[in-house]
Formats: sequence, C-alpha cells, structure tokens
Amino acid sequence: MPADHFTRGNFPMLAQLCRHIVAARRIAQLIQNCLKTKPFIQRAYTALLQHQATESLAIMRLSRSMRLTQQAVKANYQVKPLKGGKDHLPWESDDGDDD
Repeated sequence: MPADHFTRGNFPMLAQLCRHIVAARRIAQLIQNCLKTKPFIQRAYTALLQHQATESLAIMRLSRSMRLTQQAVKANYQVKPLKGGKDHLPWESDDGDDD
C-alpha cells in the first residue's frame, strides 16, 4: 500500500499487525525446528500449531479491519453488456417472451 494509505489513527493497528506477522514467522521457525527434533514431541508440535492458528487469525482480522485484504484493495469491476445491445436476463426466455 502507498504510504499515504494509512492515517495516524491506523498506526497502532498497523504496528500490532507487524508484531503479529513477526510472531507468526518466529512460530513457523519453531515448527520447522520441532519437526527436525528426534524424538518428535507431539505435544510441543500441537501447541505450536495452535499458536500459529491464533496468530493467523489475528493477522486476518487486523488486515480486514484496515482493508488490506486482496478483495478490499481490488478495483471494482463492471459487468459489460453482451454484444448486440440489451443484456439477456437469466429469468427471461431467449425469444424475448417472459411466459
């Protein structure tokens, strides 16, 4: 996003989003390390996955609230009419008779 996208009121949420992203990256590293350990510790792995899900949820919520998701920043599109003029509506018959 361009720098002027964020107002001063967004700074605390933006900072918190950055913190959650950093925490999510650290948890991902811990998960990778956990997978390499022998013997494999299922309880530690499960706990890390739960932490990862929590961070992902926080990132998603903050991103949505600041309208940073792909859907929020995607330009609205318009449906173009079919060639030949009038659009055909799904509930209308092909011959133009509504019965």
